[in-house]
Amino acid sequence: MINGIILSNNLDVVKNVLNNLNIEILFKVATNEQSLENFTKEKSIDIILLDNDFNEISDIILDKYKTKTLTINNETDFTNEELISQISEITSANNEHNKRDKILNELQDLGYSLKHQGTYYLADIISEINKSQNFANNNLQKDIYPLIGKKQGKSAFNIKSSVHKATDCMYYECDVNKLQKYFCFYDDTKPTVKEVIMAVNNKISFS
Repeated sequence: MINGIILSNNLDVVKNVLNNLNIEILFKVATNEQSLENFTKEKSIDIILLDNDFNEISDIILDKYKTKTLTINNETDFTNEELISQISEITSANNEHNKRDKILNELQDLGYSLKHQGTYYLADIISEINKSQNFANNNLQKDIYPLIGKKQGKSAFNIKSSVHKATDCMYYECDVNKLQKYFCFYDDTKPTVKEVIMAVNNKISFS
């Protein structure tokens, strides 16, 4: 579900959004800066629709949420294709960012260290796999490592070696019992990179 906030004191603005925006977004209404901050602490927010007559918000808050904010009024046409495209762009970008954060948290929980660049590359790989949901037809060596390498300005070999190094370090420093439970292993076994990708991707997909 996409989470949004309508920041307005104007009931007409709120009604316009709720009655005319045909994109599935779960909205909360914030009437001041404090309620906005409280909502963002409760859960990740993908988009903020800001009443252009609302003048009770600081530049610091605006800067903090600028990539998520779209200015509207009570006459905004929510059937406009350009506006719908803007909203979709904002929510899609923030969903990807939130999902990558979840993946990094999951990797940390497994024992991966953020000190290793390979951990971040692995998060990018899992994000890419999660988007395509076509992992069975993808080859890490031929398809995935070169794709992440191109995005990061690195060679496929560099991506692969960094990910394997991070996985080796995770295994040698991990809680063996936790690892066995996570991967359903019967004994002390180091998971392959592919097994990590599949397990974390499944966990994120169904969380």
